[in-house]
Amino acid sequence: MRCDAPISLQRKSGWGPQRLTLSSHSNHIQHVMFTPSSNYVLSFSLDISARLYDASTGEEVCKMSEAKAMLTCCDVTKNGEKVVVGGYDQCVRVYDTSTGECERVVKGVAV
Repeated sequence: MRCDAPISLQRKSGWGPQRLTLSSHSNHIQHVMFTPSSNYVLSFSLDISARLYDASTGEEVCKMSEAKAMLTCCDVTKNGEKVVVGGYDQCVRVYDTSTGECERVVKGVAV
């Protein structure tokens, strides 16, 4: 069953409000955050994926979907180069934001 679950961002600029909709998740969104630079938006969903979007265009930059069970947390490093994702599969995964590749998996972690 598909559940459209867009993320709508309301921004204000010199020309008035702008709305940006991020809509590539296929199930309910659990968490949304801006990266420290505010250039990207990070989200994770019940579709067992985390996604990174360009905050100015809404384009998906990378999809992180190697998890085997529901995600429970995600965060991004201060420099924006890595995303850390954890879930009920008791794994923490570290992703490179420029490639979307999973660089490291730490198993046996309850998150």
